[in-house]
Amino acid sequence: MAMTAQVPEILIDNGDEVELHSMPNFPLDHPEIVEQFWGQAAISSTACYRGYVGTWEIKGRKLYLNSLAGKYNLKTGPIAANWFTGQLIIPESGRGEYFHGGWGYDYAQNKVVTVVKGVVINIEYQDKTAPGFIDRKFKTLLNRTLGAIADASDDCFIQPDDNEEGIKHIIFIFKQKCVLETMSGKLLVAAQESKVALPIATCIANPNLIKGNKAHILSVSVSLNWAIELEKMFVSSPYADNENTVDNINGFWHFSMKEEKSTLDSCEGNFDIWGNDIPF
Repeated sequence: MAMTAQVPEILIDNGDEVELHSMPNFPLDHPEIVEQFWGQAAISSTACYRGYVGTWEIKGRKLYLNSLAGKYNLKTGPIAANWFTGQLIIPESGRGEYFHGGWGYDYAQNKVVTVVKGVVINIEYQDKTAPGFIDRKFKTLLNRTLGAIADASDDCFIQPDDNEEGIKHIIFIFKQKCVLETMSGKLLVAAQESKVALPIATCIANPNLIKGNKAHILSVSVSLNWAIELEKMFVSSPYADNENTVDNINGFWHFSMKEEKSTLDSCEGNFDIWGNDIPF
């Protein structure tokens, strides 16, 4: 049974009162916070299981708790929320599809404010309609996985797609086939858990000739914005020249949970689990 959509918290941001689709915690033993008996002053509703609504404010890059209504109250306010570390989600688009739970509606655009010990350290804007968008939780998982692959690789570089604007290929080079297989497996598991269609290409059967040496390749196609984000995480080599370009860079197998079986079943010829042709 789905939970009733919840009443949001309130945030005063740049003087404007907006909905806050996060529930910042607060210490119940704080000397300024008082728990009230359930009664008229308390909020008792299936639309507010937490029993209170807090009003917060960002002022001078600091987060404050201005007031609490319902089960808890403030003796005086505001108080600096120097205990809070987390993210504040502020919807910035019109309401999308309604669902019976969470905050009631899906919002395509959101402002995401990262707070550490009550201080705003980062503000970013989330657009779920942007090409290649991946939910932050799953992107974190994929970023860590790609970072681990970069650490395990002998070399890696990022190159633009010659045929599709706004796409880049992250290419990992491995001298040892067993390392490629292990890292490819980690990436496919992460992609499956994230439930995203991640274009991946490998050449397990036939190593490529890179800089005069045979090497095994793992290549991943990502959006330009994501590539910029990943370039900040690990050091990649300068773009390889034409002589060293990966032969099968366009031979991607689009992996996702839904596509996994149908893609393999529809392939003609002999392919390994990565979607590459196996020569005999």
